Amino acid sequence: MDTTSSSNSDHSPTTSSLIIKKANMIMFNSKKFQDLYHLSKKELGSGAFGVVLRCVHRQTKQERACKVIAKNKIKNITHFKDEIAILQKLDHPHILKLYEYFEDAKNFYLVTEMCRGGEVFDKIIEKEHFSEVEAAKLFRQMLRGINYCHSHNIAHRDLKPENFLYETSEEDSDIKIIDFGLSKIFTPGKGGKITKMKTKAGTPYYISPEVIAGNYDQSCDMWSVGCILYTLLVGYPPFCGDDDQEILGLVVKAKYDFDGPEWKTISAEAKDLIKKLIVRPERRLSATEALEHKWMKKNCKDTKLSSKNLERFSRVGRLPKLNKMQQAALTAIAIQSSPDDVRNLKEIFMSLDTNGDGSLSFREIEDGLRRLALPNKEQILAHLRDADTDLSGSIDYTEFLAATMDPEQYLRPEYLQAAFDMFDTDGSGSIDVKEATKFFTGGDREAVQEVIREIDINGDGEIDFAEFSLMMSKLTV
Repeated sequence: MDTTSSSNSDHSPTTSSLIIKKANMIMFNSKKFQDLYHLSKKELGSGAFGVVLRCVHRQTKQERACKVIAKNKIKNITHFKDEIAILQKLDHPHILKLYEYFEDAKNFYLVTEMCRGGEVFDKIIEKEHFSEVEAAKLFRQMLRGINYCHSHNIAHRDLKPENFLYETSEEDSDIKIIDFGLSKIFTPGKGGKITKMKTKAGTPYYISPEVIAGNYDQSCDMWSVGCILYTLLVGYPPFCGDDDQEILGLVVKAKYDFDGPEWKTISAEAKDLIKKLIVRPERRLSATEALEHKWMKKNCKDTKLSSKNLERFSRVGRLPKLNKMQQAALTAIAIQSSPDDVRNLKEIFMSLDTNGDGSLSFREIEDGLRRLALPNKEQILAHLRDADTDLSGSIDYTEFLAATMDPEQYLRPEYLQAAFDMFDTDGSGSIDVKEATKFFTGGDREAVQEVIREIDINGDGEIDFAEFSLMMSKLTV
């Protein structure tokens, strides 16, 4: 094990002030989209602003989705850029990931992960309704994604079955929240009160009464998921009418029932959860509270981690201490990696996230390591403490992936090249101080220069691909 490359930066007061944030790496790419991706002509979906097409990253061969948005269809460019800012910030296993975005004379190109399994809406049509166990599994994933959003001051404002996609076509596929076009970053006010939102946004079947009234907070999302849960269980929404006006009239009155014959076999606990969601805001459960509801506890069983996953996780404690550039490179690789490559790590992350807020407190990690009975838990905990690269006091999903990936993954030539290219924004074949600075916050130019000096073997003030690859090769155990 070679740790010499990190010995200086570990104790440097200059570089210790540098912060690495995932959002810094979900960037506008000034290169030509077609040079980096092969774009299929087959549509995966379409909307008012453009189409979603399949694309393949030429370097990694990964299949991704690309939302092509015609500039002349965008009515409010500020709102559009707000959506991108929200997607850059989001970092959760049950939320669609944005990789990067491009622009040319006619279009914007938003590159996201590919979900192959279709909409939850289509699955409802196909199955007619879900069993309570099936519904609870889906609903927990929805709640966890929403809990994450709300804990990061983001209201989705258009939750409906069409805005949840299955990752794969497998029967037990996980789901992802999509379409943050109507989302809003809200501002907590004085005394913990939330600044109310006014814009009337949403879909009639799932919109809450207070949104219709134009005076609401993020709890509007919980009404929406209450309507979704109702729909999952019986195959139709709680508020039905011949037209939008009739539906909205029933919503305002909060008039719904469990009278249909389908409800006779539905448990009292399921109905109780729905009643605590489709209710006035002051009585409505938060996402955290809904996750703790007795119906959820009864129907959701945690997956037991395989011995293979536990053995992989245990290796984390044997990894060397990282310098800032190594941490940044691993973050870049974690962002670019295929969901298939990190499926086992996602499983571990979700099992450790016991409160379902989408990040790991160190108490959760300690409790989880104790529960898993790993022999080197102190070393794993120390390594994960160092993985808090944005200094938030907890471990976000991408930070966890970056800290726990196998060398066989992050040393793949295509991943190393993709990460290097992410830093080499001008395509010159080397990373200079100006380019590296874009990926760090805090600190100053001198701190970034110090980071580069540690990697810069030939002393030219830049990092070329050979130096970058050598730096990463020192991370094996």
